[in-house]
Amino acid sequence: MNFRAINVTPYIDILLVLLIIFMVITPFTSRGIPARLPAEPPPGDAPRPPGPCAIVLEAGADGAIAINGRPVAAARLEHELQALTARMDRYQVFLCGRPGVFYGDIIRLADRARRAGVDQPLALMLRMPPDGATGP
Repeated sequence: MNFRAINVTPYIDILLVLLIIFMVITPFTSRGIPARLPAEPPPGDAPRPPGPCAIVLEAGADGAIAINGRPVAAARLEHELQALTARMDRYQVFLCGRPGVFYGDIIRLADRARRAGVDQPLALMLRMPPDGATGP
């Protein structure tokens, strides 16, 4: 019996070339969410309240949502946000979360704001301003 061995050298060459191609292409195909994170304020420094053109969207750990400190039902968020932005010429939307809120919840809140028609860049807040210090 005469058995011939399969020459695997060309297959290994092709595998190595594909590996190199995927290693080169991978950094160009990864995408992320562009974010500009604010610098941490010095300890003891009171947070500045947002200006009069600010809309603060707040997410609670229990799923509660508030606009400028006013609780809003989750089903009415888009409608309330559309009504608020329609009354303002200029506005800036700030996103913040109470302790215990996951990052994914903040991203879902940002997505819902975009669906409501917010076309301005969204900003993240590290700490909530004192009560009653929000905008309109």
